[in-house]
Amino acid sequence: MNFITLDCGASFVKAALFNDNGEQIKKILRQSPFGENQIRRLIPLVQDIFSELLQKSRGDVCLCVSNEMHGFLIAQADGTPVTDYISWQTEYGRIPMQN
Repeated sequence: MNFITLDCGASFVKAALFNDNGEQIKKILRQSPFGENQIRRLIPLVQDIFSELLQKSRGDVCLCVSNEMHGFLIAQADGTPVTDYISWQTEYGRIPMQN
């Protein structure tokens, strides 16, 4: 299984693809959009990052999302929410990494 990590920060969107041994396969750093319609410009940016990382992945992928003192929700392509708001303090579980 591969792991995609995503951190949508105020200044940069950072993402990486790791294999199941914890080795980094690819890293992406893009400047976060600013100003009006920020979220409308962030969504295609994240979609492009996922597409780029998925091209390098093999098999199943586990998504790991990190954000600093903010939250997020998961939505369908038309913007319909799939989840409730997920606070930065929410933790659903841990996947032990092998050394």
